[in-house]
Amino acid sequence: MKKDEFLSALSGKLSGLPRADIDKTLSYYGEMIDDRMEDGVPEEEAVAALGSVDAIAEQTVKETPISKLVKERVKPKRKMRAIEIVLLILGAPLWIPLLITALVLIFVFFLILWLGTVILASLCLSFGAACIGLIISSVAYFFSGSPAAGVCCIGGSLICLGLMLLMVPATFYTAKGTAKLCRNIVLGIKSMLIGKGREQQ
Repeated sequence: MKKDEFLSALSGKLSGLPRADIDKTLSYYGEMIDDRMEDGVPEEEAVAALGSVDAIAEQTVKETPISKLVKERVKPKRKMRAIEIVLLILGAPLWIPLLITALVLIFVFFLILWLGTVILASLCLSFGAACIGLIISSVAYFFSGSPAAGVCCIGGSLICLGLMLLMVPATFYTAKGTAKLCRNIVLGIKSMLIGKGREQQ
């Protein structure tokens, strides 16, 4: 693939991004190709060394903040007419509560996603605190002359310690899975915004 073909294909894949970001990315990869060609690498090899257009586009989209994509998506393509501004102001009592509701629902959705991790982490801390509390109680029982109760407390502390050690990896893997799911959801939203941006162009 030639440099021009590569940059054209990359531009097409990034067409939903803000124009400044597309130009910056194309300029960056264009300079990389030029630098390699100046070092004596043939054009096709210099282009191939960068990797696939899809992989570069995907990485660029990952690095682009979602706020920037939303801003690009809602940015008016022309100046608003006076009637549109008036309708926007008159409709504010309707669209502002709807916007707030949508933001709250998004927040609650992500909160629910992380709820399992929070519960497991709370259980870990609870079992750890119970283990420490039972050890302290066992020492108190031994000194007060109740060795049977002290032994029971030691047994309880070992059970709590075992449960805590079981919960730690479960909490870690749940958190890791939830983070990956959230990242995939955000990437999906970005892809939707980019797709809609392409349709508009």
